[in-house]
Amino acid sequence: MKKLSIPDQLSDLEDVVRGFMRRPFFYDSQMPEIRMDVREDDEAYVIHAEIPGAKKDDVKIDVDDNYVSIAAQLGNQVERKNGGRWICTERYAGSVSRSMSLAHDVDPAKANASYENGVLALTLPKKARSSAKSVPIR
Repeated sequence: MKKLSIPDQLSDLEDVVRGFMRRPFFYDSQMPEIRMDVREDDEAYVIHAEIPGAKKDDVKIDVDDNYVSIAAQLGNQVERKNGGRWICTERYAGSVSRSMSLAHDVDPAKANASYENGVLALTLPKKARSSAKSVPIR
C-alpha cells in the first residue's frame, strides 16, 4: 500500500469538502410519506398521522365504508431571496397521501378530526353492525 504524502492527503480532503458542498446532503429519492399510528377498540379506530409542513386547510380526509384516505398538499417553504446562492435544498413540495382498509365500516358522520403541530388526530367510530334477522317463509 502506498503511503500518501501530507500534500496528497490535504488534496484528497479538499476534494471531499468541495464535493460535499456541490452534492446534496443525504437525500432519500422517495417522496415523504405520512407516518401513522392506528389503534382500535370496540367502538372506534383512532389514527394519529404525522404530516409535517402541511397546513390544516391543505389536509383532506375521505372515508368510504371501511376505506380511509388522508392526503395533504405541502407547500414549498424555501424562500428565494435575491443575492446569495443555494448550497442545498431538500424540502419537499407537492402532495402526499396514505390510504388503508379497516376491518369494519366506519360512520363518517360521527368522525372527529383535529390537526395540531403537524399531527392529525382522527377518531372514526365503527358503524353498528346490523343484527342477523330470521326471515319467515310464507
